[in-house]
Amino acid sequence: MRTSHKLYTLALAAVLGTAVACAPVETRQQPGEFLSDAWISTKVKTAMASSEHLRVIDVNVEVHDGVVQLSGFVDDESQIPEAEQVAREVEGVESVINDLQLKPRATG
Repeated sequence: MRTSHKLYTLALAAVLGTAVACAPVETRQQPGEFLSDAWISTKVKTAMASSEHLRVIDVNVEVHDGVVQLSGFVDDESQIPEAEQVAREVEGVESVINDLQLKPRATG
């Protein structure tokens, strides 16, 4: 009787261990988080479009969990820190990753 009880316990432990190990890991955003990030992205883009100095630049804005990533090229080096500052001032922004670069000048 004891042997069957031990085997049953081991089998149950193996099944539970496998079930836990195979459980899905939550890596996707929840609907509320997505809306929040989409809303932040819209607010950052709107703020940049409202800025006289930034209106002419083409910046890609991506947001994940409140972290804003700016990428693309700007015409003037002063637009890089200005775009970052505008993004930081938007409500809900936790931090800003600024990957903006100055457009290469055409030679010739």
